[in-house]
Amino acid sequence: MVVVDTAGTSGLKFLVFLGGCGSVTVRHVPEPPSLTSSQVPELRGTPPLDIKAGQASAAEIEVGTVGVGTVVGNLRDWTGATVAFVKAELSRAGATVSPGASKVLTLTVSKAQVRAVPIVGGATGTIAIAVNATNGPSAEFEGSASSLAPLRAINAAAAEAVQLMLADPAIIAFLRR
Repeated sequence: MVVVDTAGTSGLKFLVFLGGCGSVTVRHVPEPPSLTSSQVPELRGTPPLDIKAGQASAAEIEVGTVGVGTVVGNLRDWTGATVAFVKAELSRAGATVSPGASKVLTLTVSKAQVRAVPIVGGATGTIAIAVNATNGPSAEFEGSASSLAPLRAINAAAAEAVQLMLADPAIIAFLRR
């Protein structure tokens, strides 16, 4: 068995699932692609907010098996990566993200899955993010994406879950009040 950690190895990510004999375990943390400006609401002039991670468990889970590879991940790391992604996207949209602000959005990656697409090839990734706002809405958003590269499917699913969150009227109202 070969174990691969994908942190900072973008060129290797696709090759891991194409070659090799036996079983390959890939430790992955999503790296969602940036959202377009039309996918993120304008938030200039909104009150400061803090974005926190709600995932307490550091247990490694099996996300799924595709071809000769098994993807594993730590949902606390996945939640941390999602928080960093949301902070960057909201800052780019003009929001003031400030640690310690009284308005808090807590994110938790509650589900992560990747599975092979039979006959066609490639994979489908699914990620669910639970969102809880201080004195505001609570909801869960599930993103799903397909790609010939399994890790890209996971990354795109993470971006879609965040996009769905940022398109939700209750979340937008919370961010703007």
